[in-house]
Amino acid sequence: MSLNFTYLPRTIETVINRASQRYKGVMVTGMRQVGKSTMLRRMQGDRRYVNLDRYQALDLARQAPDAFFKQYPMPLLVDEFQRAPDLGLEIKAILDETDERGLVWLTGSQKLGLRKAVAEALSGRVASFELFPFSLYELQGKGPEQKPFMPTGELTRGSLDPLTAEELWKIIWQGSWPEVVHDEPDQRDAFFDSLLRTYIEKDILSTGVRRVEDFERFLSVLASRIGQEFAIGEIQKAVGVAAETARDWLNVAVATGVVYLLPPFYENVGKTLIKKSKLYFTDTGLAAWLCQSPSPSALKNAYNAGAFFENFVVMEIVKSWKHNGKKPLFYFYRDTRQNEIDLLIREGDIYYPIEIKSTASPQRKMLDNFGVLKGDTIKRGPGALICTCDEPRYLTSDVVALPVWAL
Repeated sequence: MSLNFTYLPRTIETVINRASQRYKGVMVTGMRQVGKSTMLRRMQGDRRYVNLDRYQALDLARQAPDAFFKQYPMPLLVDEFQRAPDLGLEIKAILDETDERGLVWLTGSQKLGLRKAVAEALSGRVASFELFPFSLYELQGKGPEQKPFMPTGELTRGSLDPLTAEELWKIIWQGSWPEVVHDEPDQRDAFFDSLLRTYIEKDILSTGVRRVEDFERFLSVLASRIGQEFAIGEIQKAVGVAAETARDWLNVAVATGVVYLLPPFYENVGKTLIKKSKLYFTDTGLAAWLCQSPSPSALKNAYNAGAFFENFVVMEIVKSWKHNGKKPLFYFYRDTRQNEIDLLIREGDIYYPIEIKSTASPQRKMLDNFGVLKGDTIKRGPGALICTCDEPRYLTSDVVALPVWAL
């Protein structure tokens, strides 16, 4: 696979342009340095730009929002909007006086304050999207070609170039932040260290978290448990904090884009279901760094390699939906009899089961748990087993084994 240092287009660009023609504003959230500002600045045209990380602009936004928009008239791109969410009321007043579309673009590095600002002031006026680190399509310069992944039951595949196992595990270990994808190991380590420091100083402290060292340990404990249900008792004991604190910190990690929670499947299938959400990191490179994994080969051979592979695949599928502006209705299935399905995609009233294995030799028996999805209340669509086999192949009449680069 060939990577270069030129700008790599993002899948969501088309979605943002389309939304900007329909809505008066657009907001893009996501963790720091995932490429929000770089993307929007390339798309901004004659739109003005202001960054609220700069003191003068931030002071004006907080103290005199009416004067702020005289200093920076629309159409405008406001970077780091979460630093002055009360600016939303002034934006609302301006947008309500016009029928023009795409007047304001906003970026935000954490969603805690932004949710309130958008819900109270900008609801119906601003379309909101979330940007993650690069997907495989975006890494290969094929972002505009990416579609929301859905099992079809056929030997169809996307347009990704095949990867060797070594290339795949390097991506899983390296991480997919735009600034880290080309780094050497020592540069990668420095990037994640700087990212964590900035994340804590600019996002976490503003949420009221004060026990910084404990919070860092909390993130490391979460990283060691990716692909597992969030067990509050185990987490709080490992970190040494109260259960309520662990829950609050989990909410912070989710709201700031570090952690993705996959909810459990709740439909009645005649068995007692597990009701804890499954925990993933939005980027496996950050999780590997927090786990102090020294190299891609070490991660590939680690005891939790399967969990890292599963985390990577789940997030690739999440990105394929989110970066296309679609809300993913994703679940996992597990019951008290230990029947488990890694991922269920719901579209309409149909559920599409997906099993995820880091094997190059998929077997039909790996699909045995798909049988729990039956009955009058559940409609099951085609399924998939995502793995590292060379080419797509049928396992049953409607379930296909797909290499991860065939998504």
